[in-house]
Amino acid sequence: MTLETTVEDPTADHLVDDVPDTYDLKTGTVFGRRAVRHLWVTLPTGRSTPTDPDRVSSTGTGHDPFALLGW
Repeated sequence: MTLETTVEDPTADHLVDDVPDTYDLKTGTVFGRRAVRHLWVTLPTGRSTPTDPDRVSSTGTGHDPFALLGW
């Protein structure tokens, strides 16, 4: 099973504003920034990997809907 993950990395160049620093009903929430990188990890499932490329997708056609996105 392959999953996308996001990890903190001080050397990364992708910044996200998702850590709340303060919250005030009058002025709103102020968010802090952190550097992150996105990657793919493969987790073992205990099942054998199919060798037939047509069996890779759930439709059985070998179509990869994320291929155009480079995933």
